[in-house]
Amino acid sequence: QNVIIELKDYLVATGTLKTEQEKIESINAADHLSPCGESAPNFKSSQSTSSSSEELLFHELMEADCLDGNKSIPAICYRFGIDRLRMDRFKSWGQRRKLLEIVSRMAYPTDDWGVP
Repeated sequence: QNVIIELKDYLVATGTLKTEQEKIESINAADHLSPCGESAPNFKSSQSTSSSSEELLFHELMEADCLDGNKSIPAICYRFGIDRLRMDRFKSWGQRRKLLEIVSRMAYPTDDWGVP
């Protein structure tokens, strides 16, 4: 007896990104004093806080509840129009920053918005 099952890959968020304001506050707190002991100027919101395309995609997928392990990677790509290379870059980025894990498992009927 042989049983054949199809495993799909699912994205699971394991962390969250700081908001732009939190980034600015942490940069200013860490760099409040210069090496000479002088007060350093505060960063403007446009400096050192520009969001990468991966960060923007992470936020968009989080808001759409796509990083909870119930939406397969192919379904996410189809729904959001993401090509394979873009998704590979996103997965690598998320795993390097310990924000994403890839889970391989058997699909359930309720996965992928209930679409087979």
